[in-house]
Amino acid sequence: MVTFASLKDQKVEDIFKFKTFSILQKDNSIKVNQDGILLGTWVDVESDKTILDIGTGTGVIAIIVAKRNSEADIDAIDIDELACLEATHNVEQIEANDKINIIQQSIQDFSKISNKTYDHIICNPPFFSGGAISENASSGFRQTVKLGHGELLLSVTRLLKEGGTFSIILPFVDSLRFTELASGYKLQILKKCQIKKTEESSIQRVLLSFAYKTKHQQSEDISQLVIEESPGCHTKGYQDLLKGFL
Repeated sequence: MVTFASLKDQKVEDIFKFKTFSILQKDNSIKVNQDGILLGTWVDVESDKTILDIGTGTGVIAIIVAKRNSEADIDAIDIDELACLEATHNVEQIEANDKINIIQQSIQDFSKISNKTYDHIICNPPFFSGGAISENASSGFRQTVKLGHGELLLSVTRLLKEGGTFSIILPFVDSLRFTELASGYKLQILKKCQIKKTEESSIQRVLLSFAYKTKHQQSEDISQLVIEESPGCHTKGYQDLLKGFL
């Protein structure tokens, strides 16, 4: 059996501290990063009753979502055993721990056997090409080797309720291709947020939310988020989004 020492006994680099909880990330291939935090705080989850977090890693997105919606039942899935063990440990440290269920399985296999469907599916994919927004974001593991976009979309549509929402974060170029591909799976773009490190920099990430099998055409909500006004000085929009967490 694998057990964990208390958080106070871990090395500083093995712990990511939020305002009201901490994340153990000693054995995870992908550490807590800006992409996951942005996605977890940006998605609309307040009215969802069932949520699935694909590729949960440390469990950080599932925990952020649980903090924002304490009534939702959340499944968090990852194929990696150590990731699931750490995610389980991290979930056990929060008040809403009984609402989060950690599952060790590939999303492809899970989508074939599960009878459950979800109001919202969220994914911070560890399988794209592209650089990191910040030096703190882990990028070494982020390549399309474990799960392609087509496989992800097929799994999502097997598990998503009609009218449900699928949200993801991607690099700008990948987001264009992904949005086009998603339309073939009856996923209609609801809203997107283009993320820039500074006002002068190019778009580096795009947050996307899609609706599945919607009966009525909805107008696309497009926004932009600039992270820094100057080096080390975050914009008000960024601070407002992460308020309560960082």
